Amino acid sequence: AKGIPTAAIREVLDEIKPEAEEVVAQELAKKKAATLKNLEPIDRKRRIFQFLINRGFSPNIAKKYAEEF
Repeated sequence: AKGIPTAAIREVLDEIKPEAEEVVAQELAKKKAATLKNLEPIDRKRRIFQFLINRGFSPNIAKKYAEEF
């Protein structure tokens, strides 16, 4: 839609390592959890999960780190 060739997109996405994605998700979840410390645990998990989903993380990764904090 933005005029970026599909091959270029695939090349960049292939370079992303799953481990790096998890490290980023964990750091973002940790920062978000610090801002939500006054919420009930179920509400905090739900918000962290949605926060990570909105940033493009898979539901599995979002669930994993939402439950961690």
